[in-house]
Amino acid sequence: MYIATVIPIQKNLQKEFLSYFSMADIPLGTIVSVPMRSKTIDAIVVSMDDAVALRAELRTQEFQLKKIVEVKGQSPFTPSFFTACARMKDYTVSSTGALIKGLLPSVYLENVSALAIPPVLEKSEARENIKQEKLIFQALTSDRLAFYRTLIRESFAKKQSVFICVPTRSDIEQFKNALTKGIEQYVFAFHGDMGKKALIANYNSVVQETHPVLVIGTGMFLSIPRTDIKTIIVEHESSDAYKQFGRPFIDIRSFAEVLSSIDKSKLIFGDTLLRPDTLYRHQQGELADIASPLFRLPETERQI
Repeated sequence: MYIATVIPIQKNLQKEFLSYFSMADIPLGTIVSVPMRSKTIDAIVVSMDDAVALRAELRTQEFQLKKIVEVKGQSPFTPSFFTACARMKDYTVSSTGALIKGLLPSVYLENVSALAIPPVLEKSEARENIKQEKLIFQALTSDRLAFYRTLIRESFAKKQSVFICVPTRSDIEQFKNALTKGIEQYVFAFHGDMGKKALIANYNSVVQETHPVLVIGTGMFLSIPRTDIKTIIVEHESSDAYKQFGRPFIDIRSFAEVLSSIDKSKLIFGDTLLRPDTLYRHQQGELADIASPLFRLPETERQI
């Protein structure tokens, strides 16, 4: 018998860890169902210990450990995504599980067994000693799109994928129409209004595609397990739609920055007019730029 330490994937639950017993040795990172009060919730296994070794400690506990209800399957996100959630919990005064719950589409947790296991992609160069690039790009929409087209093709040549994070569904349509010509088979779009079947089909297609891909999606899909994503673009960076106004009060822009810092991925904040605090960080030398920020805009661009 084994004692499993799990992180409950649940909002409004302050406990970071819970313990359950299991007859089988469950791989770390597996999604399981566990009893919690009068209901069953999802959790991720973070450690497994032999119950025999913990016999003395278990005898002193005032409560009886419950059994894991079901082993659902491999977690539908990368270790980097998990680490980013663990780091963000201190900023949101929340738990790792609450962050995962708030940043992962529920359809993936509910249908873990239907999701494809990502293949092992060709390893890129070691990135531990690489200095991360954090850039701003304040320019006309047409200029940003032209730059992104070139960036995507250069990334594909390096066998690297690109994630363009946008705040709304309409942004997805705009960027998909502008950037996919000639690479349609390697472009995948994700948003919360998609149905269950479409979300699962897109997930399976994107994780099984061995060619580098362009993913265009809202912040809920930064969890997509592509370890070759080496550029994250946060577009329309000034949009308030990036903020979640319910617990755990996540700002997708901040999460994208933390996630990119873990993988040393290039991070680009792009918009016609960036937020004042982002421009201040650029002024202080914290963020570099792709081009000198444009402040005088044509009348047509102001009206977009």
